Amino acid sequence: MKSYEQEFAGSFPSAEIRDLKIENRFESEKPLRYTFHLTVPNYVQRTQTRVFFQPGVFEFGRTAIFPSEQRKYDIHFPFAWAEQDEVTITFPEGFELENTTSPNAVADRNGLASLKVNLSADMSERMIRYRRDFHFGEGTILFKASAYPAIKKLFDLFLQTDQHVIALRRTAE
Repeated sequence: MKSYEQEFAGSFPSAEIRDLKIENRFESEKPLRYTFHLTVPNYVQRTQTRVFFQPGVFEFGRTAIFPSEQRKYDIHFPFAWAEQDEVTITFPEGFELENTTSPNAVADRNGLASLKVNLSADMSERMIRYRRDFHFGEGTILFKASAYPAIKKLFDLFLQTDQHVIALRRTAE
């Protein structure tokens, strides 16, 4: 468990992880599941009346997988994969959610890959729920270099969706 905490701490050196539980690590037919309580000091950007943050904490700080505009060689992913993140964020008293607009889903028309993010809120509990469902490699993981522009565009759209920012507004006191 310490190795996961150290890996996560690379993205958030000041983060505190508590109550870490790992499920299904010895059951290969089931998905690996981590649950924990996370506190990240100074994660948000503040103004006098608003707080802005990226609810997709696991994607925070990521950069483009394919930064170059062109590619000479074929693209090979070692395997297909899927990720499902569920994050519950409790926001402080004295703030309200400005909106819970989810970013648009991203998918290629052949079913190769998709990313869907769903945001919802429970104002009485001061909670935001963020769910991210991603999959890539349905049917193929090897692409000719000529497919690079489409693959790059798809992953750039994934990055844009993952960097979705929401705002909290300070309520009148």
